[in-house]
Amino acid sequence: MIQSKFKFEAYLFLPFAVVLSALTIFSIINWKDHHRLVESLLIFFMTFASICGVVKPQKICIKNQQIIIRGTLGLGIKKVYNIKKISGYYTGVYTNKGKISNFAYIAIKDKKIATLSYSSHKNYKELMAFIEGNLTNLGPVEITFISELKSTINPKYKLKS
Repeated sequence: MIQSKFKFEAYLFLPFAVVLSALTIFSIINWKDHHRLVESLLIFFMTFASICGVVKPQKICIKNQQIIIRGTLGLGIKKVYNIKKISGYYTGVYTNKGKISNFAYIAIKDKKIATLSYSSHKNYKELMAFIEGNLTNLGPVEITFISELKSTINPKYKLKS
């Protein structure tokens, strides 16, 4: 059995999401001023983006020819997939402020079901070794903030290689 382990940085989004949520609620309550409405909408968008999956890592457990995925640091809904039903995985590189981070998306029919990230998972190399040995490499995929946001909002969003 292989279970994902998170780096410390993966937990840093939690206080950020709590603060943004509090700011959103405060701004919506006090939005009488027209400028407050714009601020409220901006803060709401940032909160939505952080809570709905753009920055949160998934807990991945591989055992008995199954991949078990739980969102939001392992606190989300448990989804179990048989390895034989998984189409494969896409790879990508994301650059932010000069830092390069490797990603892998596990996919069923071009739909992302899980994300592995070198910047979030301590045992990224161990997880990738298993995935490379048991799943088909579907090629590279372009990773941008917008494509991540689209795949988070629209569950039918197809990955483009």
